[in-house]
Amino acid sequence: MVTNLKKTYFSILLFSISNFILSDQLQEKIVAKELIPTIQIVKSQSNENPVLADPLIINNSVIFRTKKEKSLSTVMKKNLGKYEYIILEDGYSVSEFHSSNNTSDNGLRLASFQSRYVILDGTILIKYLDSNELANIEKKHNVKLKANLHNLQLAAFQLNSFENVYSILAALRQDPTISSVRLDYIDPDIIPQ
Repeated sequence: MVTNLKKTYFSILLFSISNFILSDQLQEKIVAKELIPTIQIVKSQSNENPVLADPLIINNSVIFRTKKEKSLSTVMKKNLGKYEYIILEDGYSVSEFHSSNNTSDNGLRLASFQSRYVILDGTILIKYLDSNELANIEKKHNVKLKANLHNLQLAAFQLNSFENVYSILAALRQDPTISSVRLDYIDPDIIPQ
């Protein structure tokens, strides 16, 4: 079971990294052909290359693998690929939900690019200029290094929480030792999950 999870996580990480690397080369073609019409493309303030806009994180969301939490009401849950999600009512926190349903928080949150939903686990993909700066990035921006693909100058960092995500992303984008930053996400419309 653990080996399968590691393989799945590694596959997702490799897919995300390859997507991240290729996105610089293919974004103009994707936008021109409208293969992904719901993802917004914006101009970066620091250069002229287009970057994907950050998705809107839905902090009061709870994500489950499909049919894992059978005790929860199916009326509450909505399907999203191999996942199910619940958007909690205002005033009802994720921790209260897990406490009252005897479940644990898996660290996943729902996010949206306009009307298209994706799933976040708090991973940020960073293309860096100098690997000697990774420890400084970790300390300065309060993120934890998960993986480093040295040959590609690409690192995956984990956020400590979903609070202040956008300010952390903005600070990372202003860091002169970093060439690009984006949230990593699971797109349920793309396999593997």
